[in-house]
This record gives sequence, C-alpha cells and structure tokens, in this order.
Amino acid sequence: MRELEVQSQGTVIEAPPTESAWIEPASPAPPPEIGMPVSVPAAPAPRRPEIVPAAPIVLVDPRSWTLDAARSLRAAGARVVVLSGCPFEPALHTRGVQGHRLPPLGIRPERWAARLLELAARLEPRAVVYACSLPAVEFLRAHRRQVEPHFTLANIHGLEPHPAVAGPDAALRQSLLRGDAALEVQIARDRHGEIVGLCVLAWAPGAPPDVLVTGVDGSEVAARSRDLLEARRYVGYARLVWAPDRFGHLVLHAASSVPGSTIELARADGVDFATLAYRIAAGATCPPQRARGHLVRRLPTVDPEGCSSDAPVVALPQRFSRRDPLPWLAGLLRGLLRP
Repeated sequence: MRELEVQSQGTVIEAPPTESAWIEPASPAPPPEIGMPVSVPAAPAPRRPEIVPAAPIVLVDPRSWTLDAARSLRAAGARVVVLSGCPFEPALHTRGVQGHRLPPLGIRPERWAARLLELAARLEPRAVVYACSLPAVEFLRAHRRQVEPHFTLANIHGLEPHPAVAGPDAALRQSLLRGDAALEVQIARDRHGEIVGLCVLAWAPGAPPDVLVTGVDGSEVAARSRDLLEARRYVGYARLVWAPDRFGHLVLHAASSVPGSTIELARADGVDFATLAYRIAAGATCPPQRARGHLVRRLPTVDPEGCSSDAPVVALPQRFSRRDPLPWLAGLLRGLLRP
C-alpha cells in the first residue's frame, strides 16, 4: 500500500493512514513532580517586652543595716524612700534616696501615718512598705487599716513562737553569754512556696569581747526552718535563731520578720536578702540564691548596757565611700552626739 501520492505539481501529501497502520506516539515521560510554591505568611515581628516600672519601697524607722540594704535596692533599680526619726541616720543621707525626717516614732506616730498617706499619692506604681525595726512593725500593725489600702505591707506578719519571746539578737546574746553556740538561719520564701534565699550562720563565743561567726551548710536546721515557714504559709524574709535548750536539744529560741545587722554578713556570703525581700513583696520573679558557706569573721560584740532589746550583737564597721560620703559623716556625728 502506498503511503504517499505524487500529484502533478510535485507536492507531497501524506495519505491518511489506515487503522491498522496507526501508531500512537509514545507519550513523553511526565516531569518530576515539583511541589507547588506555598505562600507562607510572614512571621510577626518579635514583640518587645513591656517595660514595667519597678515598685518604690519605703523603709520605715531604719537601723544600721538599712544603709547597705538601701544601696543594694538602688542598684537593683528601685526607688527608695526612707522615713527616720533620727537626723543623723546614715540611710537618710545616702545617695539617690529620698529621705524624710520625722519626730521620733514612739512620740508622734500620727505624723508618720500622715506622711505615708501623703506619699501614697506621689509614689507610682503601688509602693512596698518595709518595717526596719520592731517598733515599726507595731506601728504598721496599729495603722494597718489606714495604710494597707495604699501600700503593700511586706513584713508585718509575726513569726514569734509566743508574744513574750525575745528577739533574735537578744536570743543570740543570751546563748553566747551562757557559752553555747547558736545557729542563725536567714531564709526567704516566695509566693509559690519556693525557697529563694538561704544562709546559715554559726555563732560561737570567743575570747571576750569577741565572737566567731562562720557560714555553714546546716542542712538539718535549714530543713526545720523550711518546714516551719511551710506550716505557717509564711511569705517573705525570716530570721530564726536555733540554740540548745537545758537538755542539749536544738530548739527554736527566736524568730522575726525584721532583719538585723547580720543581713550584711549574709550578703557577704552570697545572698542579698534585701533585694529578695523587696522582689517577693513586689510580686517579681526571684532567681534563687544560696550562700557559699565561705564566711569566717571574728567580730567584737556590742556592749548590751543601755541598748534596746533589738540592738545588734556585733558592730559591723561602716565603709567610707568617696562617691557617697554623707552616710559615713552622719554616722560619725551620731556616734559623737549620742549620750
């Protein structure tokens, strides 16, 4: 059968093939499957964290340890306000602190309450009020209905085993005078029940008038202190003194929510309880801190004659600072003018 017919003009024309001769061309191999481009929405720009201003803190009736605490709080970014009844109180004159001089707390407590209410309108956000002495704790408890709606009261909840018990410094002094060693536990518990700060100091009587202070592990007494705070659902800073009783058993002799001069020893051993107590009261997060246990100090004891019950056991020297000399000068004048 002819596949082509030749016409007169010489044009070549393909003849239609018959059914038997039709060969279907091979279909080309399909291209490799390639995923279709998918439109991915652009990732949202990272959200900048909201900057929340730090809550101010009002330190009521400062003591010797308050100067070191105020400087630590200033370094942490807090606005510090100090109310004092002593014109030569070092914390009242420290750099960057707003000081308020008032009459003695025991004579005119109504002036202190009025000043707190005045500050409530100026301090934003809600400020923390921290009592630096036992009289300040009693003052805040007595004026709680007036003050608490405007401030966060940090340490007015008592930890005393019973009302007639002595304070931590008095308990330490009594134990040392008997010739017994004592363990002082400083501990901080946050609102979630976690222990965020712990320091154990061992006190031992030395050659009078010296005393030996050593940072130790004290796991057993630390566990007992932790259980005590857990049972009372206590939140914040606590100071507990454990010493042997007349039968030689280690028992709790004193507990308080008010720090003493030994808070500076705890800071030297690696735990800044002033900042921890402030952050717990303000509701901020607290990275846990644990003492290194490397502290060994031999310190002179303070003469108890003429001192109050919450007077410190040891006298810690006040350091002179060229950048902040006024507190050192105020402390010097207070020592010279004290009768």
